[in-house]
Amino acid sequence: MTSAPVPLAPGVWRIPTLGKNLINSFAFVDKDGTVALIDAGLKGASKKLVAGLSEIGKRPADVNRILLTHAHHDHGGGGAAMRECTGAPLHILQTR
Repeated sequence: MTSAPVPLAPGVWRIPTLGKNLINSFAFVDKDGTVALIDAGLKGASKKLVAGLSEIGKRPADVNRILLTHAHHDHGGGGAAMRECTGAPLHILQTR
């Protein structure tokens, strides 16, 4: 059903939300155990993200911020659902 989270560095995980690596989100686990979630995948990706968090020993309540790298649907489509699920603030990064 889901692809397993991939460890990239200590405290950094890639969580596939579509295919094994087509669309990904990233979880950065801080020393205090809180999680910064980078990108939220397509609408409907929240199930895979919650499952991925569980596989790395984290719960939605551990997410204390959600950062979207940009507003394309494959990065932010699941943002509202993850914000609701985690209670974490959602930020969209903007560059010029």
